[in-house]
Amino acid sequence: MKALRKKFVLFAMIAVTFLLVVLMSAIGCTAWYMTERQADAVMETLLRSDGMFGRMDFEKRPPLMPPLDMDRMKATRFFTVQLGNDGNAVKINIEQIDAVDRETALQYAENVRSSSKKAGSIDGYKFAVKENAIGMFIAFMDTSGQRSTLCAVLLASCGIVFVCWLLVFLFAVLLSEKVVRPVWQGIEKQKQFITNAGHELKTPLTVIQANNDAMILIHGENKYNINIRSQIERLTALTNTMLTLAKFEEQTKPSRTSLNVYVLLNHVVQEFKEAADKKRITIQIHSEQDVMFQLNEEAFLRLLSLLTDNAVKYTPDDGEISFSVYVKNNTLWITEENTCDGCQIQDAERLFDRFYRADMARTQSSVGGYGIGLSAARAICESFNGTLCAEVKNGNRICFTAMIPEK
Repeated sequence: MKALRKKFVLFAMIAVTFLLVVLMSAIGCTAWYMTERQADAVMETLLRSDGMFGRMDFEKRPPLMPPLDMDRMKATRFFTVQLGNDGNAVKINIEQIDAVDRETALQYAENVRSSSKKAGSIDGYKFAVKENAIGMFIAFMDTSGQRSTLCAVLLASCGIVFVCWLLVFLFAVLLSEKVVRPVWQGIEKQKQFITNAGHELKTPLTVIQANNDAMILIHGENKYNINIRSQIERLTALTNTMLTLAKFEEQTKPSRTSLNVYVLLNHVVQEFKEAADKKRITIQIHSEQDVMFQLNEEAFLRLLSLLTDNAVKYTPDDGEISFSVYVKNNTLWITEENTCDGCQIQDAERLFDRFYRADMARTQSSVGGYGIGLSAARAICESFNGTLCAEVKNGNRICFTAMIPEK
């Protein structure tokens, strides 16, 4: 329940955060664009009128902008410099600004002239250049006020966005239980059904096995008794795997003790050696003999058995199986790689789906699996806070990698 609530809150907040970031970015870009276009409109008016109020006209209106008027222009802090063709100052107008004197205005004009730019910014002043008959007319406008206003708007917007994010987070946390409870109840009912069905199947399977053995003792063994025994063994294996899957999907953390991984792996490989020899499959283990790690012996042996059983079942005759075991960065890595029919494995990740088998054309008798073992193996890895993934290599080999971190 807690895990589902955390996932719901996490995904909800990721979506909300993305939406708010996009919204904030849109607001910021729009405010910046409007501020710049308004400043460009003022600069254009200054250039057309040569900085003289009596010659200003306000017929041209920038798109999506409020119209300019004389009051707005007189409230603008600007200064202008008219340079002659020889580069000397012909006229300097600093009546609309107190922070700049004639010498400073002339220095700014010289800097602009030497830069050969037609427009830009210098020390917080936006400038624009117009060539005329006298020489070069340069208008400077103080944009610090507009930029301060823009920063204030963005800062206020960030505060509002943050408060909204917190409110959404609180609502997500408070409502998460009601949202995920139906899903959690469905999952729990499914797990309970699998557990109950597995236990209920054990009793009739045991009775059938006992009756089959009695018939063999009385009437002797025949092909029907052999088939019954084979199917009982298959159903028993399926039941045990289903119970394993249900047990480890409960996300109970198994207790751990220090174990020799190589010894356990070698023990499991020996159990499957006879089945591998029948198919002329070679099994190799690449590992040091003293790989110690904190694990739960029962769960870890079950994991190794599922991986080895799957490899032996689906490796073709005269194939190869190899295990690699090592510890790196306080994490146990187990890699099982075997030859396979790569043409029939389109998506390796689907191998972990319940009751999925890559080769749907194979009959149960030819393979002997139900497609649930790998699901149980992944559930065991996740109970250790680890992962299990699959990858097809070179089209004819498949590799399963289990990663189990320390406590």
